[in-house]
Amino acid sequence: MTQPVVVDALDKLIAVGFWGKKKRLLDAVSFVVEQGRTVGFVGVNGAGKSTTIKHLVGCVRPTRGSVRVLGDDPCRPLVRRRVGYMPELPYLPPTLTTMEVLRLHAALTGVDEAKRRGVALLEVLGLATHANERVGAFSKGMQTRLTLALALLAEPELLILDEPMSGLDPVGRQLVRRLLREQAHAGRTILFSSHVLSDVEALCTDVVVIDAGRIVYSGPTAGAVGEPTGRWVVRVADHGTAPNPAEVGEARREGDTYVLSLAAASGDEAARLAHGAGLAIVSLEPERRSLEDRLLAIIGGSAS
Repeated sequence: MTQPVVVDALDKLIAVGFWGKKKRLLDAVSFVVEQGRTVGFVGVNGAGKSTTIKHLVGCVRPTRGSVRVLGDDPCRPLVRRRVGYMPELPYLPPTLTTMEVLRLHAALTGVDEAKRRGVALLEVLGLATHANERVGAFSKGMQTRLTLALALLAEPELLILDEPMSGLDPVGRQLVRRLLREQAHAGRTILFSSHVLSDVEALCTDVVVIDAGRIVYSGPTAGAVGEPTGRWVVRVADHGTAPNPAEVGEARREGDTYVLSLAAASGDEAARLAHGAGLAIVSLEPERRSLEDRLLAIIGGSAS
């Protein structure tokens, strides 16, 4: 199976209002996810991310087009057993404790080792000390981490995660990033939606951008973020005096160096500017657009 996810010309229309007027949520959505890749699914609120994901896990049927997951219909129980799904909003029984929720989901997987794996995942995600607490009292971030642990119980071949960073503090985000990297290194295919674009840049080999129900970019993450800005990032040694802003602009301190952003046509020109200001260059590289900048440009272009 080289393409665990294949979405082909997917349309979704729903009836709204008293007269049942048709509203289009998805318009000829097509993309594939290659095996072993980590794919970020991004777009603004209401773009169609969660609607698409609901089709991938068999919760919604398409109006037109097709969805294939692990080579088959995502509604089939045998397919669902091989997929780990994390919804955007956790649906956890509030009166149960963490361990009770874990035992319940482990039993539902039908996998003998699921409970043992779940206990290990609680440790990794910083929830082991909350094992006997009722999940109804958990913060949004703690519920998010527990829901991710449940998605991983059966060691699925494919992970489909809807906003896995939602509500997480910096520590929680770091824990989830580390866990997703481990899953990717183990050869699992991962598709996740996120509004935290720095996480997409850090984790994803590929990115799919959706806007107003249409795919406007699908390809390697590097192709979406690699455009140069026309400036150069220059790191210079700290010799006890900060660079003069009048000569090279504002500089930010990082450890024992200062980092500058210089407008220059080439690296040689940027180096001459830094040397002309009496600065000792430690490193120099072209400044590149972030995924957020590129996403806004892609969406803006698709709307024009």
